[in-house]
Amino acid sequence: MENNENKSICSICGGRCCKRMPGLNIPDDFNNDIRLIFKALKSGKYCIDWWEDSPNIYYIRPATADKIGFLKDPSWGGTCNFLTANGCSLKFEERPYTCKVLIPNETFQCGHTVGNDKYSLVLKWKPIQKELIELMESEKYISEMSFL
Repeated sequence: MENNENKSICSICGGRCCKRMPGLNIPDDFNNDIRLIFKALKSGKYCIDWWEDSPNIYYIRPATADKIGFLKDPSWGGTCNFLTANGCSLKFEERPYTCKVLIPNETFQCGHTVGNDKYSLVLKWKPIQKELIELMESEKYISEMSFL
């Protein structure tokens, strides 16, 4: 994915979108590898969230700054833990998918490209729901989560 970051706009903005809520990851952000997802969750800087529809669909996103270390966090809103005074602490290629496709503009009403609505992206997690549920329920997983 081509880097569409616009540091001149983002530096003036100060991360308004990042202060509203973290971006949303898709499985491709972790090469569709459950071990990389486990590693991200174990870091405490990512959490499992869910789309509150019937049935729940679980997905991964960065933790908010006030919820670092929480395995599960269905709350809405909060500052992304990767936001610093100098912008995102992640390299462009390491950022959640929705952060990479964000289109900065001078009115600070940043948007996404067509087809990148939250529900469509959450659905990308459907093929690994079983693994995410097992991660959340596994005693071995919980015991290895040093930040819990």
